[in-house]
Formats: sequence, C-alpha cells, structure tokens
Amino acid sequence: MRKIIIALFILLHNFVSSQIIKAEETYYSVTNEEKKYSTYHYVQSDYSSRPFQIFITNNQNFERVKTLISKIFSKKPKQDFTDIYVLGIYNFDKNQVCEIDRKIIDAYVDKINKYRAFYNLSVIEDRDFIAKNMIHFVSSEEDLCSYMICETKSKK
Repeated sequence: MRKIIIALFILLHNFVSSQIIKAEETYYSVTNEEKKYSTYHYVQSDYSSRPFQIFITNNQNFERVKTLISKIFSKKPKQDFTDIYVLGIYNFDKNQVCEIDRKIIDAYVDKINKYRAFYNLSVIEDRDFIAKNMIHFVSSEEDLCSYMICETKSKK
C-alpha cells in the first residue's frame, strides 16, 4: 500500500509540475535603424524543458513560414523542440547578409535569451553555438522541412 501511495504522489507531482503550453505571438513591422522586420514565436510544449530553434526569412515568406510551422506542429510525429522563433526581415537575402541584418539578428537573439531567462528556461549565451546549431535561413517549405520533422507525401 505504501508503494502505491508513493507512486501516486510521484505521478501527481509530475502532472502538477509539467508545463502544458501552446501559444503564438506575432509582431509586425518593427523598425530597427532603417529596416523593418517582423517576429513570430510559436510554443507547443508538454514538458518543462523547452529546446528551441530560430528561423530567419524575408518578409515575403514570413507569413507562409508562420502558417507552415503551426501546421507541421499539429501533425505527428512530435518535433524535437518546443519553441520556434521566426524573424522576417524586409528585403533579406541569405546570400548577402548586410550589417543591419546582422544587428537585427543579434538583437533578436538577445531578446530571445532575455525572454527565456525571465521564464527560467535554458539560455544559450554562446553566439557561435547558436549561429551554427540554432539559426536557420529558410525560404521554402523544403527548407523548413529540412529542420523540422515533416509528414512525407506518399506518391499515388
């Protein structure tokens, strides 16, 4: 009987302490120096550990990427991360990233780290690690699916 009560308390603790979150937050046409950008944050989490990825695109693809993310998350299989941050920079070209674009990206990473620190989530300060492993330039559904687990289309 004692083991059953202990097991129930452990299960109850896990249920009460887990964070079940599903949220979206979008900011359009924010201006930094002379360039505009938009941001999007998508969260779908069943547990307290919340790994993240950052996708950067241009303003023309921003809405499409935003729509695809929620569509991909609503299907199985489950993603390897729970938080996605999207930055849509006006007239952004991933092959020619200018100094203003870099400043916008750096400021966005700072904002992400401040948000995550405020909510007691993992913060990654190593900029090289973030640049190599967590920032992805996307311009199409195929680009997005190379970083997310997408449902494969079966041929008829």
